[in-house]
Amino acid sequence: MRILIACSEPKDTKRRAGAFQRVFDSAWADRFIKQLRNEHEFCTGCGDRCLHCRDWRVPDFSPDIAGVIRFPSILPELLDDPAEYLPKELPPHDVLVAIEIHEELLIELPKLAKAAGAER
Repeated sequence: MRILIACSEPKDTKRRAGAFQRVFDSAWADRFIKQLRNEHEFCTGCGDRCLHCRDWRVPDFSPDIAGVIRFPSILPELLDDPAEYLPKELPPHDVLVAIEIHEELLIELPKLAKAAGAER
């Protein structure tokens, strides 16, 4: 199964959203990607007593990630043309996971995803 992830860029702490703009955060998406990749620093629950149980219990799904599409972290409240923020086409994938993105982008993504072969 090929997974495509759509999310915002990491929050730009140097910029502030102006009037009629919204800020999107990539924190949940970054955690999701780390979980799929089974990154060692993702799990810190055991601290110094870590037995690295994730090494044999949790598979690495990195080969199943078809790509990550990042959108700007600050976007206007209303997008005149959402297509200007979207790529022309998406890489082939089965499942699209959209995390913390603008609603108007979310409305347009399924059309592109279907053209790329997504089932869900």
